[in-house]
Amino acid sequence: MADGRAQEVVTVDPGRIRAVPARVRAVARSARSLYPDLHECCTPSGLRPSVSAPGVWLKDETCNPAGSFKVRSAAGALAVLRGDMAAAIVLTSGNFGIAMAHLGRELPGPVAVVIPRSCAARKREMLAALGARVIEAGADGDAGATEHAHRLGAARGLRIITPYGPPAVLGLAGVSIMDEILAEGAGFESVYAPCGGGGLLAGLAAVLPESCELVCVETENSPGMDLSFRASAPVTAIPHRPTVADAVEGGVDAAAYRVLRSCTRLRFLRVGESQVRAALERLEAELGHPVEGAGALAFAGRLNDPARRSRACVLVTGRNA
Repeated sequence: MADGRAQEVVTVDPGRIRAVPARVRAVARSARSLYPDLHECCTPSGLRPSVSAPGVWLKDETCNPAGSFKVRSAAGALAVLRGDMAAAIVLTSGNFGIAMAHLGRELPGPVAVVIPRSCAARKREMLAALGARVIEAGADGDAGATEHAHRLGAARGLRIITPYGPPAVLGLAGVSIMDEILAEGAGFESVYAPCGGGGLLAGLAAVLPESCELVCVETENSPGMDLSFRASAPVTAIPHRPTVADAVEGGVDAAAYRVLRSCTRLRFLRVGESQVRAALERLEAELGHPVEGAGALAFAGRLNDPARRSRACVLVTGRNA
């Protein structure tokens, strides 16, 4: 598929998803139950109009502690664990582990984090600086790390923690971000978000207004959710292909996929590596601070979307480059 080609709007047969709306409502309800824990850890950002992309407002999540939106999910995970990190292993491609290690600094003992060997060097350094016990596994991509984490957890009786855990954790980041966007009352026609495992998108979809579309932006090298919708089944592992947006590399989470199947206002868009790099440079110049590749992915999607609408909110999700 050529860089930046907009794909069809995904329309789901209502007969196949009769039970899904209740599941989606449950995601939003349980995510909001963790709001008190979230607000102690998160720095909600307002919307700012883009100076280089007309009709775009940026939701900049890089101001959060630990440098990404993942601190929202991490706050929920710690609440579910009741602070008992000794009984858990964190499985992450980088940012979720950084957020868990940041929030767990005051807890006894180090946070154990399993990452793929392809995890960016900067993120490995941040994990070590936060005192995490880092375990690298898998040749490339996230499949080997996932297998190792589950094997280790089973052998030691430890719980595996991911951003996709119970429904409350799965939806917390997206639901809380969308609630903040809606509170601004800007009346957006589109919300652009990067997609890796799909947890962020699942939360956004759970509270998406009827008048708004959700644009799922993926890289050509790792289009896991698009492939899942085309296969009508979650593609939980895909072959490793290097990408500047390393935080979204790999397959999707099955629970997130099931939630997104109910979203009839979902559109997929793939962008190439050169488009992500160009968007990254443009976004860093505009914001005046570093942004990581996955953090600029949604902006790249908006810039290269031939089907773009007039008013859009674009999520800038991380700075840990």
